[in-house]
Amino acid sequence: MVLVVLALLAGATADPAPAASEPLEKRAIRRVAVYRLEGGGIDERILDVLTDSVVKELRKLERVTVVGMDEIRAMLDLEAQKQVLGCTDVSCVAEIAEALGVDEVVIGNVAVVGETISFGLKRIDQKNATTLGQHTSR
Repeated sequence: MVLVVLALLAGATADPAPAASEPLEKRAIRRVAVYRLEGGGIDERILDVLTDSVVKELRKLERVTVVGMDEIRAMLDLEAQKQVLGCTDVSCVAEIAEALGVDEVVIGNVAVVGETISFGLKRIDQKNATTLGQHTSR
């Protein structure tokens, strides 16, 4: 799990990389929202545990603040939450991220096909509604 999250965040960023000589406290903080992982045929509790694991791993990174589904749910009222359900399109997710005040969104999925488990994450720049990085492990 750690390697998947690190591989995802190792890709391109919306902001140019800060100079190595720039003090850590002056480097930009990335605000990231992590949506609940999706998975057809996967037990809901397993998806919750995997989503929580992604959030916890991202929170270990320096200069990154993370908002998980629990915090997202607390920010959305019931009607807005109904509209969000099923929203996996990059532009739709980007609009929600803008409303939450985050720079990036992480979405993902888990699938079991025969004996193989596929786990994928995608990192989205909310301002440009573009995919910054993605990683899949089997």
